[in-house]
Amino acid sequence: MRGLNHNKIGWIYFIRVHEYVKIGYSSKYPTTRIAGIQSSCPCEIKLIRIIQGTLRTERWLHNKFTHKLHRGEWFNFDDEMETIIPPTNLQNKPAKYPKEYYASNLENLEAALINDTFLKRV
Repeated sequence: MRGLNHNKIGWIYFIRVHEYVKIGYSSKYPTTRIAGIQSSCPCEIKLIRIIQGTLRTERWLHNKFTHKLHRGEWFNFDDEMETIIPPTNLQNKPAKYPKEYYASNLENLEAALINDTFLKRV
């Protein structure tokens, strides 16, 4: 990922397909990215969580779960993926949104994915 700002705060998402979890980064709130993955995946994906982070955060998470690596950014599921909190020193700026923002937007995103509304809007 040359030329990208590894310190730019974006979003880290964890999506699950059966026993596999994709840990990915998006510089914008990842609704379009997740909908795109769903549209190209024959199985239903489940959004596990979204947290703010940088490309460095994503890399840290990939390294943390190396022992679970399946292929690329896909890992075998581990319960810790639902709760892990990456070190805050991986990003140079404070998070832009309060914790309450994550919960309400995650619920809205999950509901929209379940109802297929994102795929209809994208």
